[in-house]
Amino acid sequence: MATTILGISLGTRLIGIAVIRNGELIDYRVKTFKQRWSKEKQKEILGFIQTLIEYFTVQEVVVKPCNPLRASKRINQLSLELKKLLGGRKVNTHFYSLATVKLGLAIKSKNKEGLMEAITERYFELRKIYLKEINNRHSYYEKMFEAIAIAKWCSNEMEL
Repeated sequence: MATTILGISLGTRLIGIAVIRNGELIDYRVKTFKQRWSKEKQKEILGFIQTLIEYFTVQEVVVKPCNPLRASKRINQLSLELKKLLGGRKVNTHFYSLATVKLGLAIKSKNKEGLMEAITERYFELRKIYLKEINNRHSYYEKMFEAIAIAKWCSNEMEL
């Protein structure tokens, strides 16, 4: 059976997601939630993630954790609710920091542009998005690249 991994870089406004099945990148995107923070917005974000899990028949979910000392109260609350959601589902859940992922994928660059470049070298179809992102005044696709990186790392870990 094919192993499907959902990578998530969580945010209260932007969420990066990546789906990898048997080492192949099958979906990647950034989802924007523009409205002000509310319980309804939180439900919408969690519902979006739940829909992805069901649609792709995900077995593994990997999340880039937020630093609780630097994160807002809202992102900490969202992270906690996501853990509850995933705990109640039949999926394995992993939390990997970007530092761990960079080390595991042998990415030497310490900045996020270097991470995006390294991911683009592995998945050439991302080249256009990468070029667009480095020319953007404000980052938009950064979370998507983070999600791809953590999903790729989880995929590599499972192959060992």
